[in-house]
Amino acid sequence: MVNLGVLEYGAGNVDVARDWYRRAVESGHDDWAPNAMVNLGVLEDEAGNVDVARDWYRRAVESGHDDWAPKAMFNLAATCHALSGFTVARNWYTRAIEADSAEVSAFAALRLGDLELDIVGDPYAARAAYERAVAFDDPEQSPLAQLRMARLDAMELDDEAAEGRLGALAGVLLDSQIHAEILAIAGRLEHVERFAAAERWLQRVPSSSPLATAASLQLAGMFRRLGRGDDAYEIEA
Repeated sequence: MVNLGVLEYGAGNVDVARDWYRRAVESGHDDWAPNAMVNLGVLEDEAGNVDVARDWYRRAVESGHDDWAPKAMFNLAATCHALSGFTVARNWYTRAIEADSAEVSAFAALRLGDLELDIVGDPYAARAAYERAVAFDDPEQSPLAQLRMARLDAMELDDEAAEGRLGALAGVLLDSQIHAEILAIAGRLEHVERFAAAERWLQRVPSSSPLATAASLQLAGMFRRLGRGDDAYEIEA
């Protein structure tokens, strides 16, 4: 029934998919019912029925299923995060982390770190979350957490630590991912008025990078904001 729901949903038949998922829930099957609850949550969320979606996610959490309950926790966190319910999002991310799920716990730790850094503005809480993401040793999320920690190192003006992390990620992540993080590092540093450090980081993007032009334009823009028009012109010429 769940698979039929997935097929119908993929074909754009939302109401038919919803019916199949509901039938799977009503079956009470130990695995398929919580699976269907999460799928119903996604369906309703994408349809704009956020309250209904959260109800389905909560039912999946209450099922205690080893796989689907943590996924529901993460989805609840992501939904609250998107709606600016940051305190509730933090709680659900934390529960998803503590569920020790191979599929979602590392991602939940990464997203919690992003919330703490980008929304709350607490670099210490962010680092703690990123460290938890790294500890899961997830092949996708753990390197991204290391990338975020390089940003924190740079914000603390610890270039050696930041460069060490980025160097260790060479060959693990795409060069474009690393260079994009350098642009983010520079942007963060400019925001806190550490202009010399931002300049140093932007100059680290090699001319061979697809992001070299973006780095140059970012540096020129910063120079113009600082009243260094001649320096900006030299870059843009």
